[in-house]
Amino acid sequence: MFLCLAAMLAGSIILKYRLRESHPWLPEEEFVAEEREKIIARIALLRRNVVWFFIPSMLGFLAWQAGLSHSAQMVAALAIIVALVSAGAFLFYRWKLRTDLLPILEDIDRELESFRNKSK
Repeated sequence: MFLCLAAMLAGSIILKYRLRESHPWLPEEEFVAEEREKIIARIALLRRNVVWFFIPSMLGFLAWQAGLSHSAQMVAALAIIVALVSAGAFLFYRWKLRTDLLPILEDIDRELESFRNKSK
C-alpha cells in the first residue's frame, strides 16, 4: 500500500521535473507540439496513478484492515468505504481530465491543425 503511494508521488515528482523545461525559442509549431506532449504525459500519469497505484493500494488497505478486524460487519463496512473512496477517486480524476486537461489538449490540437493548414 505504501509502496504504491510512494510510486505515485515519485511519478508525479519525476514528471514535474521532466516537464518544467520549456523551449520558447523554438518555432511556434514545434513549441505547441512540445506543450501537447506535456499535456499527454500529465494525462497518462493521472490514468496510471488511478488504475495501477491508487486502487491497488486501497485494496491493500482493505486486506490489511480486514485481517485486523474481528467481525464480518467491520469487514463489510471497510469494503464499502474502500469501494466508495476508490470510485470517488476514479470519478474525480475523470472529472479533472474532462474539465482541465482535455480542453487544453483540444485547443492545442486545433492550433496545430491551423499550422498544418497554413503550410499547405
